[in-house]
Amino acid sequence: MWPTVYVIDKQGYIRFWWQGELNWEGATVDKTIETLVENLLKE
Repeated sequence: MWPTVYVIDKQGYIRFWWQGELNWEGATVDKTIETLVENLLKE
């Protein structure tokens, strides 16, 4: 499916993935990804 977003940690593991628009019809996946990336950068 397009688009697909992956968040990959420092060890190369996929920590999160999402298929489709990040904020389609009220979805707030963009905020979820932002929080996840901030937390992964602290590791």
